[in-house]
Amino acid sequence: MARILRNRNEIFVLCSTNAQLGAKKPRRRRTSALGIAIINDADDIKEAAPPEDKRAAVCEAVGIRKTSRHGEARAGEMEGKMTINNRKERIMEILRSGGGFATVEQLSGVLFVSCATVRRDLQELDASRLIYRTRGGALLLESITNEDPLVIRENRNEAQKQIIAKAARRHIKDGMTLFFDSSTTVLTLARSLEQFNNLRIITNNLKAAFLLSERKGITVMCTGGLLREGSKSFFGQSAVEYIRRLNADAAFLSARGFSITNGASEANEEEYYIKQAYIANSQQSFLLCDISKINKDYLYRTAPLSSYAKVITESRDINELCRKAMEEAGKAYKVHNSSSVGT
Repeated sequence: MARILRNRNEIFVLCSTNAQLGAKKPRRRRTSALGIAIINDADDIKEAAPPEDKRAAVCEAVGIRKTSRHGEARAGEMEGKMTINNRKERIMEILRSGGGFATVEQLSGVLFVSCATVRRDLQELDASRLIYRTRGGALLLESITNEDPLVIRENRNEAQKQIIAKAARRHIKDGMTLFFDSSTTVLTLARSLEQFNNLRIITNNLKAAFLLSERKGITVMCTGGLLREGSKSFFGQSAVEYIRRLNADAAFLSARGFSITNGASEANEEEYYIKQAYIANSQQSFLLCDISKINKDYLYRTAPLSSYAKVITESRDINELCRKAMEEAGKAYKVHNSSSVGT
C-alpha cells in the first residue's frame, strides 16, 4: 500500500509493509529529481493528501495508479520492484513519447531510480543499438533511417576528424574560394581556420555557415534550398543550381563510404547531386573520411578516387594505399586515352 503525503514543499510517497507497521519514526528511502521521495510509513504520521490536480500530476509522473480519493496508490515502478527489462522498456517508451531524446536526470525522475542506474541501463541499450548515448542523455535510434542526426555524427570519431582536419589545412591558402559540404568531418575543418585570411567559403551546411560567419577574414556564401532537419544541411535542385553557377579553387568533401574499387558513394540521391556539383565546379577536390568508412559502398556512386586530388584519412597507410591506387588509375586512363587517339 502506498500513500502520498505533502509536507511543506515536499511530496512523499508512503509505503507500508507488515514489517514496518511498528516503526516509530519515518525514514526517507530515496529522492528523485522531481522532488518526490519514498519513506517508510509510521503510525504517528498523519495522512495529508495534496490537492486533486497536484496529486494526479505526481501520480502520472512517477507511474503510480491512484486507487482512492485519499491518494492511496500502488507503487508499480519503484527501483526495488521494477525489473531491469521492465525499466529498459519504460525508458524506450519515454524516449518515443518525448521526441526521441531524454536526459539522464529526466529519466531518473520519472523512473524513480538513481542516475547511476539510468546510466547503466542506457549503456546496455546503446550496446544493443536501440539508442545512442549522448553527453548527459540518450537519443532514440528507431526513427533514424539512412542518415544519422547531426548530434550523433558530431560526436563520432572526433579524434580522427581532428587529425584529418589538420592534414586538410595544408591544402588551404589565403585568398582561396572553397566548397565545404555538409559532413561533420568538414565541419571540424571549418572550426579550425583561424590562421587564414580572405577566404570565401560556399557551403550547404547551415551550422558551418553560422560558425564561419563569426570569423574575421572569411566570407560565407550559403547555397540555400530545402533544409534537411536531421543534418542541418540544404539540398534539392535550387542548391545544386546555385553551386553550378560558381567556381572554386578546392572542394573539401566527405562521403558515406568509399573503397579503392568503387570510389566514394552516398546513401541518398540528394547528397549525390550536391557532391557531384562540388566536384565538377572546383579545380581540385579532397576526400576527407575516417577509416571506419573504408570498403563501404552505398547505392549512389559519387566519384572514383581518381576524381580527387587526394584522399585524407587519419591513417598514413590508408592514405598511401589510396595514393598508389589513384596513380594507377591515372596511368590506366592515360594509356586508354592514347590508344583511343591512335585509332
